[in-house]
Amino acid sequence: PTWHDNCATWGGFVCTGHTFSEELLRACPVACRVACPPAQQPTIDPPVAPTSEPAHCQSWMLDSLSDECFLAAFRDSQCSVFASDRCKSEWEGLHGLIAAGTCEAESAELASELLETKVGDRTLFAIILELGSLYGSSCTQGSSA
Repeated sequence: PTWHDNCATWGGFVCTGHTFSEELLRACPVACRVACPPAQQPTIDPPVAPTSEPAHCQSWMLDSLSDECFLAAFRDSQCSVFASDRCKSEWEGLHGLIAAGTCEAESAELASELLETKVGDRTLFAIILELGSLYGSSCTQGSSA
């Protein structure tokens, strides 16, 4: 195509780089693909990083087990302490999660710095898990530890 050709002739050709390009682009925006909006590049969502939200058992330990009930059981892990009016439902909740196998899978990947805290050579998570297991194996069976 050349100067003064109709717009249809310019379709598919480069309209820039000519001495008359500015006038051509104004006169034939569709043929020169000026009127078309720029092609949208597909957006690719970045991969979602794993959350550091505590898993179910860890959440229970952090949100449902009171400091008072934990400390009482830690000092004296007798069934009477676990079964006190204030603490029984808290320990029963953990026992249910342990019995369902929820907590064991979580022990390898702790999302809470608090539960990762070492007490001696064990994590706080392991200690709470042990106390919950003790409650489940001893206190719910009718025996008194």
